Amino acid sequence: MSFTQKYLDKVITKLLAVDDGIDFLHPYTTLKGDKYEDGKNHPFAWTCGFYGGILWYLYLKTKDEKFLKKAKLCSEHMDGILSQIGNVGHDVGFQFLLTNVADFKITGDDTAKQRALHAANLLAGRFNPVGRYIRAWNECPGINPEDSKAGYAIIDCMMNLPILYWASKETLDPRFKHIAMIHADMVMEHFLREDGSVNHIVVFDPETGEVVKKPEGQGY
Repeated sequence: MSFTQKYLDKVITKLLAVDDGIDFLHPYTTLKGDKYEDGKNHPFAWTCGFYGGILWYLYLKTKDEKFLKKAKLCSEHMDGILSQIGNVGHDVGFQFLLTNVADFKITGDDTAKQRALHAANLLAGRFNPVGRYIRAWNECPGINPEDSKAGYAIIDCMMNLPILYWASKETLDPRFKHIAMIHADMVMEHFLREDGSVNHIVVFDPETGEVVKKPEGQGY
């Protein structure tokens, strides 16, 4: 048995162990011991697509129908994001890539494809052309206009770009791809430091596209 296969077998064993302790579709955080917090208080958190992605991976590797059934439920759960615009942030890219894009690729389900294309359109709609960035976060209720998040871009968005490339191929429309490429070029220009590390956050003036600040976020 190859090293790669041994590694994959260990990963599957661990994923199976985790799955046995999850009875819901969107685990959020771990509690004391080996239990996961029920995600009902965070039904559309940025993490809500990860478990679905794990389930699709398990189905591919084991062909066990129980994983297919749960993975399909995860795909359907994502409708809640699309129906509530306030839930949509830039994370919509990897949330749907791991669930509905995977669903479509594996099962050919056209409903899953349409969900994913809807998500890609919402992500593309967050693109600010003067700043050449995809907006990260939404406003919070009652937020001070001076603290608006309209100019915020974060390095995490790089994980959302693949769904735009996928959408371009599926629709034969290069606009999605171009938005992804422009955002990535912006990251090269404004996020990378000389030592190879990156800023977590870069704030732009959303009206002019000029960099305003690079505040502290995750990491140093």
